[in-house]
Amino acid sequence: MKILINSENVDFSLEENLSLSAIVDEVADWAQSQNLYILDYRFSLQEGRHTERPCRDDLAQVEFLIGDHRELILTHLNELQEFIDRAGMFLAEKARNEQDLSAQEEQQYREAVEFLRESITTLEKQTGGISEEFEAALISLESSAGIFEKLQALALIRNKVSLWVRQLRLDSLTEEDKNNLRRDFAQKITPLADQLEKIAGDFTAGKEAAALNALEPVVELLSDGLAVLLSAEKVPEAAEKLVALLSELTAALDAADLVTAADLIDFDLRECLAELASQINL
Repeated sequence: MKILINSENVDFSLEENLSLSAIVDEVADWAQSQNLYILDYRFSLQEGRHTERPCRDDLAQVEFLIGDHRELILTHLNELQEFIDRAGMFLAEKARNEQDLSAQEEQQYREAVEFLRESITTLEKQTGGISEEFEAALISLESSAGIFEKLQALALIRNKVSLWVRQLRLDSLTEEDKNNLRRDFAQKITPLADQLEKIAGDFTAGKEAAALNALEPVVELLSDGLAVLLSAEKVPEAAEKLVALLSELTAALDAADLVTAADLIDFDLRECLAELASQINL
């Protein structure tokens, strides 16, 4: 049996015919001794072996992805994003069909919200805690009655988690690098506002496909820019406003409410970007 760590073949001897779970525990113990963590693993069986509980002699190869604490948090956040996306797709389908949740679905929704709260709280504890950024959104998620209100609250959580991921990735940069990114983003604000005007026009003219294709990279640029602005010592007020507006836009698009999406893009987002440009002092 071969053991690979981050695609590198390692000499990891196992004298006993350990179960796969015991092998994972052994590697996890070794990783923790190096201040590292198992982010993921996969395995393959020896040819002709078929078992649901493989041991060392059944295994051809076990490959581990190992990383540091920051990479572990990023892995958990990415998994959380996937969960939020699945929940969002379910609610969006209900919204598009103008359907309410059944009693069973309402119970599942409450369980999903509780899972989100527990997951976010656990991750915050591991990163020093930023609970105030999520508390209002979680309360809104718990108390929302209608489908669209639920979708809006979930979109806000989704965008905050996405920003969290982006901000963690910025942690490895120097302050000079971050300032350079802030300057680059500041220079893009006016062109982005012009692009949004055209995108809103395409929505209004019924060119939904063209508008959606053009909107995706703009939202990505805005999200990247927000992450670097929110990491600054002095955060522009318009940056927080932009977070909320992007969440409203996400909810409108998920519900296929293109009229609301076009209005948000043409008026609210462009006005917010003008405010942001006036508040950035680099």
